Amino acid sequence: MTLSAICTAILLGGALGVVVGMTSIGKGLLGTPALVLIGVDKFAAVGTVGVAGVFLMMSSTYKHYKNGNVDLKSALAFSLCGVPTSYYFACHKEDIDAICRLNYVIGIAAAFSVFALICRFYFSQNKIESHGLQNKPLLTAFLGLILGFFIGATSISGSLIVIAFILILQMPEKIAIGTTSFVAIFSLASASIAHIQKGNVDWELFSFFTPAVMIGAYFGAQLTQVVPKKTLQLMILLLLLMATIGLFLK
Repeated sequence: MTLSAICTAILLGGALGVVVGMTSIGKGLLGTPALVLIGVDKFAAVGTVGVAGVFLMMSSTYKHYKNGNVDLKSALAFSLCGVPTSYYFACHKEDIDAICRLNYVIGIAAAFSVFALICRFYFSQNKIESHGLQNKPLLTAFLGLILGFFIGATSISGSLIVIAFILILQMPEKIAIGTTSFVAIFSLASASIAHIQKGNVDWELFSFFTPAVMIGAYFGAQLTQVVPKKTLQLMILLLLLMATIGLFLK
């Protein structure tokens, strides 16, 4: 890699880490296209961002956990059901997609979710002060099964989980973001095994990109404590809207 390419990778990694650390959304949405735009092969971009994403989420989760923004019981219940399900359907995603273009299905669902979140954030009079998720382990596990199917079949993870945690489990935004980061570690690790086996990781790029991602994610997670609630909500909505558009164009 040239010096300019190394500097670009570091800057991109740091910026991506901050955004994902703050919202748990945008790893594939922003990271993969950015690497492709600077000349990285698309398969190598997907694989490199995927493997780097494990370390990204580990970094942000550590800070979210220290800040008290991770619900471990919900995260574990979701992961126990969601990770094996996503791995299974990832192995059969071509067969599933041949039957039904899941990108469009998820895109429509995401569009309705954006509308529902706007209503929740800006028009709902019900203020959620505590999530009380200890009473919903079965619902959380069921969400893991359902979303595991979509995650495996479409490779869309963070945005789907954040939507479910906010709208269905009624988590406050900070708890939803932190818990999603924890869950994403396991789902990304599962996908990373496949990326490495297929040789779709640019290890030279990875060596510069990943440290920058981890540092950015650490500070991005810290920013959730100081960024105004409305600003955080707006960031979530904008990233989800971008994800929705991306699903229809993919």
